[in-house]
Amino acid sequence: MNKAKFAVLMVVCCSCISVYAQQDSVLKAPLTVVSVIKDFDASVSTKVAQNDTNIKKNFVQNTLADALIQNNVIHVKSYGTGLQSVSFRGTGAEHTAVYWQGMPVNSATNGTTDFSLLPSFLMENVFINFGDGGAAIGSSAVGGSVKIGDDASFKKRRIVLGEINSGSYSNFSGGLGYQWSNGKWTNKTKVFAQKAENNFLYNDKFSVGQPEKRMENNVLEQQGFLQQLGYKRKRNQLHFSTLYLNANRGLANVASNNQKETQKDKSVRSVLNYKRYGAKRWTYNADAGYSMEYLHYLNPGIEDSEYKIHSYKFGAQVKKQIGKDYLLGFTKFLSQNGKAANYVSNPSQNSSDLGLTYAKLFYKFKSRTTVRATLFEGEILPLNLGQILQYNYNKHLQISASVNSIYRIPTFNDRYWVGSGSPDLKSEKGWKQDLNVRHGNKKAGYEITGYHILVDDWLIWLPDAGVWRPQNIRKVRSMGLELSGYKTFEVRKVKGVFKINYSNTDSKNIKVEGNNEDAQGKQLIYVPYHKIGGILSFNYRNWKIVSTLNYTGEIFTSSDNSSTLDAFTVFSTSLSKGFKYKKTRGNIALSARNLFDKRYEVIKNRPVMGRTIWLKMTFSIQNRIKQNNKPGIILIEKLKT
Repeated sequence: MNKAKFAVLMVVCCSCISVYAQQDSVLKAPLTVVSVIKDFDASVSTKVAQNDTNIKKNFVQNTLADALIQNNVIHVKSYGTGLQSVSFRGTGAEHTAVYWQGMPVNSATNGTTDFSLLPSFLMENVFINFGDGGAAIGSSAVGGSVKIGDDASFKKRRIVLGEINSGSYSNFSGGLGYQWSNGKWTNKTKVFAQKAENNFLYNDKFSVGQPEKRMENNVLEQQGFLQQLGYKRKRNQLHFSTLYLNANRGLANVASNNQKETQKDKSVRSVLNYKRYGAKRWTYNADAGYSMEYLHYLNPGIEDSEYKIHSYKFGAQVKKQIGKDYLLGFTKFLSQNGKAANYVSNPSQNSSDLGLTYAKLFYKFKSRTTVRATLFEGEILPLNLGQILQYNYNKHLQISASVNSIYRIPTFNDRYWVGSGSPDLKSEKGWKQDLNVRHGNKKAGYEITGYHILVDDWLIWLPDAGVWRPQNIRKVRSMGLELSGYKTFEVRKVKGVFKINYSNTDSKNIKVEGNNEDAQGKQLIYVPYHKIGGILSFNYRNWKIVSTLNYTGEIFTSSDNSSTLDAFTVFSTSLSKGFKYKKTRGNIALSARNLFDKRYEVIKNRPVMGRTIWLKMTFSIQNRIKQNNKPGIILIEKLKT
């Protein structure tokens, strides 16, 4: 379609009138502690959560995968070499949209995100979004999304913070940070480093008797830093954030005698953001971002490949508060350029988005509608719609229902791989629906969520005349139930919390290619039907004991479900003590992951580390600066809510 038709569609999009309402805060999931979201104005999700703070404080979480794996509703695929991906609700890793400060983190090469390369120490405000789709998030938010970001604080203070970790198999890591603000300027600097041998023991299935061996070529070295600067003047704010990561690692492969595979990953992401809290309840926001991703894979004598991707992003939004309702318009432009010997020439692709959100509060109902139009490489994609309706029966009981359209644009590998890719591939598309019931108070509560996801034109690589090619030939349906609950208790001076969750995921092929009928109606590979997680914590004065128990059911490793991986249960526990000395506060924790040394695999022929012992110390030194209440110094927080 031409540009004129696209312009007309934009006008139609912005003329849509729908009913929706503003959510006061993020919906709380039992295994999570959630804070108020300030940048989800377009969200139409029934379920947004954050990792449990007790786990974060007591267990070593070098990577975001370490943090998310404790929330057992999310499926983390570990390749035993540090490579880790995250998937939601029976979809693939490429169906999880990941953003840092608004910049996409998903690799343009294959669409996935390696969470083992995202240090937890450098990442704050990690929000796990189960419900949003194409209208609110954009491409790839089929199963769910993860948003990472942190607004610089202008509260007057100086803080030095640090973290030191030591664990089994020569695993050492640490981070140091400094934060300063005088009310007008703010600065945050963090550095992180990690080194590990990861030469854990495993049972070799490829040798007679499955003898115990030690993992080879599994070394990891990583460094990174985060720098944020902010300036505030009256109603205006300017923020700059940059994140640099560098990792070198060996890729262990127990199925091969070749133990020389290595991979280098480098990335730089920078975002400049401007906000203005205007008069008459207008809010303006604009940002510009750049990212560079570099990957070098080396398998001596077999393959030596390099990939480099440059991405440029520009966005803006305008919000008008109308009483308790609001109207929000937003736009985004993303340009990506790739370079690799395996690609046809040097590919590039551009996409432009324009959307509108209307939120309304009436009686006990909250409603929000989001509409998004996308132009990808000159083609207008189907209009994306998202709608949520929430009913607040009282302050303890809430019922929410949402419907979202979803889509995923093909990757560079899909479109430009030499001899295989096809620029004519269609984007995956479909719909997802959620129904959520939440009831609870400070002492006890529960949450029930049912969902249904239908994806058409599912992209899959299959052999064609001896050559693997991507094709739009499958339809997948995923539906399931998520249950969670919590209970607090107190015996004398001991306080405790018990939390539990369960998920049932039925994700099947309902349409397959003609020569693969055995996959018809079968569960997708690496999607367990059942997952159960529980947390039990006790707190006495400054002492705390936290234990987690995670069960993952049987996993299929073949499309016809004839090959499986056994179910497994992992138990971890931690003992910690907080301390305080003058202006210094800290915490020391001794923990054991997989205490009973369960040997298991999440990916076939990729053993996962057994029992590990960790020692973790965190500290912060804070010096508050006397507040100055002169006009223009204190941000008008009321305009944010």
